[in-house]
Amino acid sequence: GTLSSNLTFNTTVRSNARTFNVRALIPGVPYHFTIRASTNGGYGETKEIIFFSQELAPLPNVILRMVRAEWSGSTLIITWTPLTLHEVRGFPFYIVYIDEEKHANTTESSILLTGLDTSKSYTVQVEVRTRFLNPLEMGIFSNEVTIAPPEVEDSKDSSVVGNALGGVLGGVLGGILVGIVIGAVGTLLITKLLTWRSKRKG
Repeated sequence: GTLSSNLTFNTTVRSNARTFNVRALIPGVPYHFTIRASTNGGYGETKEIIFFSQELAPLPNVILRMVRAEWSGSTLIITWTPLTLHEVRGFPFYIVYIDEEKHANTTESSILLTGLDTSKSYTVQVEVRTRFLNPLEMGIFSNEVTIAPPEVEDSKDSSVVGNALGGVLGGVLGGILVGIVIGAVGTLLITKLLTWRSKRKG
């Protein structure tokens, strides 16, 4: 097991033992315990446990950073940098706020949100908490990020495509019109030339 970042101990207990007492544990410190059975023939499967003697509130000077908040179709993807167990001083869970209202929670460092109105802008923020905090106490909040509706980007792309198509069609139609005018002028000139020649022969 590990009692702190720089103190490690190893203990062997009797084959019939089912418990082992570790004393003087410090609240808010994560302890990593590794347990495995052994015989003269070797070692068995290893089991690892992370344990807090008591969870505390996250350290007040830690910073929770949101690194991504963007649309993928009609799904809003939110990602943040997870805090360590030493920073949180407990097992963290994260609450996602949409426009300052609690919307979802997770123990992961990202979440996919569906069912939102894709025609609206949203302000997104994440809070990290531990079980030590009561409902009236605040955890650590991330920076706020404002997400524009995906239709805004789509309309810009559509406008660009529309302008490009308009330019192409305008060029094609312009070329056709010029061709018609040139053809008409050429026909008129040929007609006049034939008329003039007929008059000279007459």
